Amino acid sequence: MLIRPHSIRRFAITLLAILTLVTIARAQGSTVNEAGTNVPTGTSFTYQGQLKDASGPVTGYCDFQLGLWDALTVGTQIGSTLTISGVAVSEGLFTVQLDFGADAFNGSARWLEIAVRCPAGGGAYNTLSPRQPLTPAPYALYSANADTLDGQHAAAFQQHAQNVLVVAKSGGDFTTITGALNSITTNSATNPFLIYVAPGVYTERVTMKPYVDIEGAGELMTKITYTGSQYALTGTVVGASNAELRFLTVENTGGDYCAVAVYNGSASLRMTNITAAASGGTSFDFGVYNSSSSTMTNVTATASGGGTSTNNIGVYNSSSSPLMTNVVATSSGGATDTGVYNYSSSPVMTSVIATAFDGTMNNTGVRNDSSSPMMANVIATASGEGTATSNYGVYNYYTSSPTMTNVTATASEGTNNFGVYNYLSCSPTMADVIATASGGTGTSNYGVGNTNSSSPTMTNVVANASGGDINYGVWNLFSASPTMTSVTATASGGTGNNFGVYNSSSTPSMINVSATASGGTRSYGVYNSSSSPMMTGVTASASGGTENNIGVYNNASSPTMTSLTATASGGTNSYGVYNSYTSSPTMTNMTATASEGTNNYGVYNDSSSPMMANVIATALGGTKDYGVWNLSSSPTIQNSFISGSGGSTTNDGIHNDASSGTYTVKINNSQVNGFNSTIYQVSYYTTKVGASQLVGGGAFGGTYICVASYNGSYTALNSTCH
Repeated sequence: MLIRPHSIRRFAITLLAILTLVTIARAQGSTVNEAGTNVPTGTSFTYQGQLKDASGPVTGYCDFQLGLWDALTVGTQIGSTLTISGVAVSEGLFTVQLDFGADAFNGSARWLEIAVRCPAGGGAYNTLSPRQPLTPAPYALYSANADTLDGQHAAAFQQHAQNVLVVAKSGGDFTTITGALNSITTNSATNPFLIYVAPGVYTERVTMKPYVDIEGAGELMTKITYTGSQYALTGTVVGASNAELRFLTVENTGGDYCAVAVYNGSASLRMTNITAAASGGTSFDFGVYNSSSSTMTNVTATASGGGTSTNNIGVYNSSSSPLMTNVVATSSGGATDTGVYNYSSSPVMTSVIATAFDGTMNNTGVRNDSSSPMMANVIATASGEGTATSNYGVYNYYTSSPTMTNVTATASEGTNNFGVYNYLSCSPTMADVIATASGGTGTSNYGVGNTNSSSPTMTNVVANASGGDINYGVWNLFSASPTMTSVTATASGGTGNNFGVYNSSSTPSMINVSATASGGTRSYGVYNSSSSPMMTGVTASASGGTENNIGVYNNASSPTMTSLTATASGGTNSYGVYNSYTSSPTMTNMTATASEGTNNYGVYNDSSSPMMANVIATALGGTKDYGVWNLSSSPTIQNSFISGSGGSTTNDGIHNDASSGTYTVKINNSQVNGFNSTIYQVSYYTTKVGASQLVGGGAFGGTYICVASYNGSYTALNSTCH
C-alpha cells in the first residue's frame, strides 16, 4: 500500500503470508501452550509485517503509529493511537506488540491504520493506505469473557496458513524449533512445510527435515545458538536435503573439541541470507561444514578465536560441490586460519570474499587441496604477523586444478607471503587474476609461486611482490612449467633481492610478459637458473639495486629469447642480459640495454655460447660501458648492432676476456661501435668478422680474421681488421 502523495518517502507494507492473523486474548481468558495446558493471557497481540520503499525492503530503525478503526475508510477510531519508537526493521521485516485494551474487540470487524517514519527520531509520519484488516477469526478468543465457544477452546478458532508453523518466545505455535520439527510427520515433496522463527535467541541444536524450510525474521533478529561437540560431524544446525535455511543467524559457542555452526553431512541444504558463526572450539571452528552439494547464497560464515592450538575455517567443503554465491567467509585468531577450505571438492564460487587473519602459524584466504573449484569474482586475503607465519591469498595444493577468473589474491605481514601458491602438481587456469604479496624486513614475498611440477595457465595475470628481504613477482621452481601469457610480474622495495620472474629448474612458456624488478641490493627482471623457458615478446627490466641490476639473467640455462627487450639501470653493475655458466640461449630480434650503473653491459656472456641474431646490445652512461662482454665465451653474433658509449673512462663495443683457454667469436653482417675500442680482446681469443662495420677506436689484442668489413668511414679493413 502506497503512502499519500504529499509524503516525501514512499513506503508499502505487506503482512507476511504466515502471519496474516494476529493472536489476541482477554486477560481473563486463556490460551493453550505446547503441552496443551491452559494458561492466562493478556489483551496484547503481536503484529508482524514487511515494510518496503521504492528501492525495496527497508533495513534500519523506524517509528510507528498504529490506530484501531471500525471501518476501512473514515469510520470511528477505537481506543487511542499507539506510538512505538525505534522499531528494528531487517530486510523489511518488523514486529510490534499492540494493546488497545480489553474493550477494543467485540466481534465486529476492525482495521489497523499504520503511520511510519524512517529513520526513527525525526521527520513527519507517513500514513499508509489502505488500512490493514484484522480478520474475524481472532475474536473467537474473546467470546463471553470465557476461553471456550460452542464447547471448543479458543485456540481451535485461530486461523493458520496451511503447513506453516510459528516459533516464538511467546504467542506462537511453539517456543522451540525442535518442538515444531517434531510435530511434522507428513512432510514430502508434495506436502512441504515452513517453520517461521520470530525474533529472539533460541538455544538448541536443530536437526532439519527434508521438505521443511526454516525462516527467521532476519539475521539481526533471529538467532539459533548452541555449544560445541566432541566431533565435527554435527553442529548447531544440521541440514537436510530439499530444505532451506534463511534469514537468521546460527551460532556455535564451542567449549568442546569442535564448534560447528551449520553442518551438512550428506544433505544438500539451501542456505540463503544467513550468518553462521563458530568460536571457542578447542581444536576446530567451522562456520559452515559441507560434505554435500549445498547451495549458499548471501551467506556470512565466520570462525574465530581459540589461540595457538585451534584451526578456524569459515567454510569447509569436503568431497562436495556446493554452489557459493555472494558468500563472505572469514577466519581469525587461531593457529591456522582459512576463509574457504576445499578438500577433494569442486565448488562453484561466485562473488566470494574469503579472508583469514591473525593466525599464529598460517593464514589462507582460499585453500584448494586436491580440488578443482570454479572461482569467479573472488577476493581472497590473508594477513597476520608472526615469526613463523605463512600467509596465502589462494593456496592450491596437490593436483588441484581450479579455474580462477577475476580473482584478487592478497597476502601480507607474514614471514612468507604468497598471493597465489601452486604446490605439488597443480594446474590451475588463471585468467584476469591479481596476486599481491607484501611484507617488511625479514620476509619473503611471492606474487605467484609455482613449484614441484605445477603447470598453471596464466593469462592476463598481474603478480606483485614488495617490501620484504626477497621479493618474487612470479616464482617457478622444481620442474614448474607454467604457460604465461600477457602476465605482468613486479618485485620491488626489498632490502635484498627482487625478481620480476624467477625460474629455477623450470621450463615456463612466457609470451608478452612484462617482468620488472626494482630496489634492494640486486634486482632481476627475469632470472633463469638451470631452466629453458620459451620467452617471446617479453619485456624485462631491472633498476635501483645498489649492487647489480640485470634485465635477464641466465645461469646454466638455455632459454629461447625472441622479440625480447631487456633493460637494466643503476647500481654498481647493470646488465641488459647476463649469460652465465654454460648457458646457451638463443637470442633473436631482441634489445638489451644497460645504463647509469658504474659498469654497464648490454650483453654479458660468462662461460657461455649464445646465438645472437638481430640483437641490439647497448651500454651507455656510467664509468665503463661495454656493448657485449665475453668472459671465456664463444658467442655467434649476426645481423646485430653492438655499442658501448658515454662511459667516463671506457667504451668498448665488444670486450673479450679470459685467463686461459681458446675462444672464438663470430661476427657477421653487424655493426660494432666503441669509442675506445671497437673490439678489445686478450690473446686467448680469435674473432672472425664478416661483412660488418667496426666504428670507433679500432680492434685491439688477440687474433682477428676480417672478410669484407669496413670502418666508420666505409674504408675497407684488412684481413686483421685494421
